Amino acid sequence: MINFLTLPESFGIGSFQIAFYAIFILAGALCALFIGMYRVKKLGYQASRLENLFLVAFPAGIIGARLWYVICTWKDYFLPVFEDEGFWVGLGNIIGITSSGFKLAGLAIQGGVFLGIFVGIWFVMRFRKEMKPLDIADCCIPGILLAQAIGRFGNFFNREVYGMPVDSKPWEWLGKVFVEQMTIHGQFRLPLFLIEGTINVIGFLVLTFVLGYWLKKYLVPGTVVFSYFIWYGTVRAILEPLRDPVDIMGDFISVKTSIAFIIIGVVGIAFLYAYRYYLKKKFKLHWFDKKVAPNVYVDFASDNYIDNDNNIIEKPEFVNVSESKVEEKVETITPDVSNTEDKNGK
Repeated sequence: MINFLTLPESFGIGSFQIAFYAIFILAGALCALFIGMYRVKKLGYQASRLENLFLVAFPAGIIGARLWYVICTWKDYFLPVFEDEGFWVGLGNIIGITSSGFKLAGLAIQGGVFLGIFVGIWFVMRFRKEMKPLDIADCCIPGILLAQAIGRFGNFFNREVYGMPVDSKPWEWLGKVFVEQMTIHGQFRLPLFLIEGTINVIGFLVLTFVLGYWLKKYLVPGTVVFSYFIWYGTVRAILEPLRDPVDIMGDFISVKTSIAFIIIGVVGIAFLYAYRYYLKKKFKLHWFDKKVAPNVYVDFASDNYIDNDNNIIEKPEFVNVSESKVEEKVETITPDVSNTEDKNGK
């Protein structure tokens, strides 16, 4: 008997299907992009400068999520595929090429987060030299939590990320469709996707407003970035063991990765403060400073102008400005050639 209250995993015509999971992942990523653009504009940068960053960091995140999933499930995934189907068929399956078309089933978001953030910060440091990378990261990283919350609704359509059987009555206020969708193998399951998504939204608000605005002047740039690792690592470390054992990757690798996230966050924040108050001056480093002229930088934390030795100096008469400002200045001093030609003609 068909249950019309359960939701489909995809829609389309014939073999051409678009998964709701993919739609929610993309929607979440775009939401994070727009929030990042808005916040970056508030800092005085061109919001459009994040577009290419997104086109690099988002695919890197997908690649990282797939790689981490394959690595974490190599016993159940690598060996059977290569032994039973051959090397090339197995390799095709790993990258998503199957006999029924392209289908990338299996993503571990923790790997995607790590590679996406790493590539994003590298891109800013390499190709957006007018920007301060840690400020940009602090603006954009909280949006990842919101993106993850939106993406979790893809798990709702796929009927994934759920816990053990529980009483459905406390959840019936969400509607019959919700209850039916979370009724798996005849029993209502704890909707961990919704719990995690809600906590991620709270995390987004904490990182954006509490740390990003109210406490910003007391924090070293980059603190929000590593606070994300602590928040998300803690959430996953607590919720992961509550999953149905069927969906837990071998040896609780997700829990171990979550603990690693927490460690990265704590060590990262400690390093930022050590760098700011000791290493930077001691070793004359300019890793996160914005270079505005030869031997002139804008300090990543204080916005003071400094020299190669990190001594505070007066603002120089000439500093680099954004391309848009240069164009504006050129337009203001460009003579009206047409009028000149008319006068000469007369």
